[in-house]
Amino acid sequence: MYRRNTTLALLLLLVGCGGGGASTIPVPDEPEAAIRGFMEAVRGNDLNVMAGLWGSSRGLALNYMDGQELRQRLTVIQVYLDHESYEIVPPGLTAPGTDKAREFSVRITRKGCRPTIPFTLVQYREGWLVSEIDLAAAGNPARSCVRGTPPGAG
Repeated sequence: MYRRNTTLALLLLLVGCGGGGASTIPVPDEPEAAIRGFMEAVRGNDLNVMAGLWGSSRGLALNYMDGQELRQRLTVIQVYLDHESYEIVPPGLTAPGTDKAREFSVRITRKGCRPTIPFTLVQYREGWLVSEIDLAAAGNPARSCVRGTPPGAG
């Protein structure tokens, strides 16, 4: 437990001490590439990369969100989306009422569970950012779906 807390603390320090930072990660020019980069960062517990791919039509959240709030939100997202594998479920549909947003579903495999999670991506400049994730659809990350396996044993 001590090692995990220490690792998490170090990762949080890497994200930075405040908002307004600029990302050196290029914004992907395809929505699927943004999802892949975000999910690989989740798997690698890389809050820096997650921050460089998450935002809104205003831009990267790290440029307008308080640094502590950003770290807290990304940490929660990372816990809920941590996975052994994932797949983007086609197709990426245009979000209702806009041509600058796309909706995707991402199916993760985690502790015997395979929830499908809605993602919304928004266009920002010439690229795409992960904007909204329905974490409720991910289910409880502490529970296993494999019968006979106690929570946390997966």
